Amino acid sequence: MALSPILKNALESLEHAIDHYDLNTDKDRKFAILHADQAIELVLKEAVRSRGVSIFRKDKKTSIGMQEAVDILANKRIEVPYLADLEMLHDERNRIQHQNSSPDADTTTFLIENAVKFVLQFIPAALGLDLRRVVSATAYERYEAFAEAAEESSRPTT
Repeated sequence: MALSPILKNALESLEHAIDHYDLNTDKDRKFAILHADQAIELVLKEAVRSRGVSIFRKDKKTSIGMQEAVDILANKRIEVPYLADLEMLHDERNRIQHQNSSPDADTTTFLIENAVKFVLQFIPAALGLDLRRVVSATAYERYEAFAEAAEESSRPTT
């Protein structure tokens, strides 16, 4: 199955985010956040586009942003899981982009884990795609490892 260019770019951006995450330097954590946020925005735009709604504004030079995509999907009764966490990711992206902020390791881990959990849940549910068929086995294993780590970290300790 051929992926749309938007979704292909989204999945490549998420893989690139994880590559930077693994390096765990200040600069790489910034790029991990930037690329993860880009991936999320593109996945949301693809969900909008796949429902026959243009992602371009009336001027045809700019496209909708993350919040506009979420609003369009809400109007179509499509739930965006982990939305509060995705908004935190987008806010962190804005701090990096506009204020030269540097996220710490724990913040980066939290945000990347939730971005991956979103992708693992949303793409099959909203786009009807089996990620195992559209990304490499290595990429899928990395996604699952993030999701499992996120689940473990959210369990209460005894």
